[in-house]
Amino acid sequence: MLLTFTFTGKPSDAQSHKFRIHVTVSCTRDKHTESLIQSWIKREFRSLSDVSIVSFDDASYILSVTAVEPTYRATGRKTGGIAVGTMFIQRSFTAPGLYYLPYTFVHSDNTKDLEGLCKSIVANIDTDNLEPVRELFQ
Repeated sequence: MLLTFTFTGKPSDAQSHKFRIHVTVSCTRDKHTESLIQSWIKREFRSLSDVSIVSFDDASYILSVTAVEPTYRATGRKTGGIAVGTMFIQRSFTAPGLYYLPYTFVHSDNTKDLEGLCKSIVANIDTDNLEPVRELFQ
């Protein structure tokens, strides 16, 4: 009897649980940087086997990213640095329209390592927010 239920081919809860995440990125005055950040963050999330990138309406989690590239006051040229604010919120399962804010952070780095910064953002969210939920399903 035990073998019948164990090897039915149906995935366990741990294998079938997916984090449905919506990613939104805003970068003042630079759509190219905005596209790069969005692409790298989504790619990092997709590399996690239990994460799906979904539309806002279908999301259980929402990552909102705002990036600012400082400029020199005298010339208006970019300094080469970037400040990135992230807000990772979870929708309430019991009360539609309510949100829980488990993670807010501000990162700063050089724009030359923007991809590494995006990887770091996703790694922190994975470790601090998603991993504890995974443990509940194991």
